[in-house]
Amino acid sequence: MPVIAISRGSLSGATLLAESVASELGIRCISREIIAKAAVAAGVSETLLAEQMERPPSVFDRRSAEREAYLWCVRSALCQYATQGSFVYHGHGGHLLLADIPNLIRVGVVAPMKFRIAAVMESHGLDSKAAMEHILRVDKYRDRWVRYLYGVDRLDSSFYDLTVNLERLDVETACKVLTQIAGFERFAWDEESRQRVADAALTTRVTAALATHGELPLARLVLTAKANVLTISGKVRSNEVWDQTRATAERVIGEAELSFQVTIA
Repeated sequence: MPVIAISRGSLSGATLLAESVASELGIRCISREIIAKAAVAAGVSETLLAEQMERPPSVFDRRSAEREAYLWCVRSALCQYATQGSFVYHGHGGHLLLADIPNLIRVGVVAPMKFRIAAVMESHGLDSKAAMEHILRVDKYRDRWVRYLYGVDRLDSSFYDLTVNLERLDVETACKVLTQIAGFERFAWDEESRQRVADAALTTRVTAALATHGELPLARLVLTAKANVLTISGKVRSNEVWDQTRATAERVIGEAELSFQVTIA
């Protein structure tokens, strides 16, 4: 059974599809709770973290390091969920945030503008013109945000394993297709995939801690994990940052082993 990331445009039907697939497979369906979990790790309010994750960047944005720290907290929260087994995630950039998960199925959901306008009109109480303007604005924000974070096109089909167009497939049919794919041996959990997920969870957890405590922006570090051994290599610019980096890593590493190969520039 895999981890499934379903990405979508505003009100394209992805939420209903995600809930249907999770119910059919008997696994968790998560979305907004990831922000809540990440906010706790970052030590900020859920509202602030959601705003930073959803508001598009600008050329005048001076909070890029802060946003990067929040992003690592979200990625870490998703990886921690993956250590507990399969789930369906529907949220912004899930197929990119979960890229380290070996048995991930990346699903894009699209729908015709007519479908999306009707959904926005119903949910937001807008007329058709205002609904279209809302959709175009949200899509523009998401395009800018994905390019800013990952340097890729949000709609590039090469980043998805499957794209579902709800103009031709209703949610029930799309759900049947996804549940069938989820049963393929290719996406089954085994010892190797569980270890890779554990290593990804370890790396993201420590990286998030370094980022939120300020050590990461002050250093040039590379974090890798293999078989519960975390290696931190690179350079820092002072004894103080060296001490802080090692102390932070040791505090959050848990039962894993630390190989600290950091020098002072």
